[in-house]
Amino acid sequence: MSKYSHVVDDRLRTILDQGSQDPADLDYAIQETAEAVSGDEDDEDVSYETFNQRQDALETAEAAWHDDSDAAATVAALQRCWSV
Repeated sequence: MSKYSHVVDDRLRTILDQGSQDPADLDYAIQETAEAVSGDEDDEDVSYETFNQRQDALETAEAAWHDDSDAAATVAALQRCWSV
């Protein structure tokens, strides 16, 4: 069973499960994660603490990918974001 079974998007779940370091996969995963975290901001069921943890992990992933081109760090941050 997937550690990310709560992730509805099949492609994103596969990327997270497999730790894909493919550039197209990481771009997709960051985009989907950004949309999800953005939705969390207005969701009454998501605590402020959870939102902040996810936002921090997303920002770490974006910086790792766009500033450092560090695929492994990007995947780790995305996995952390979806584990909160």
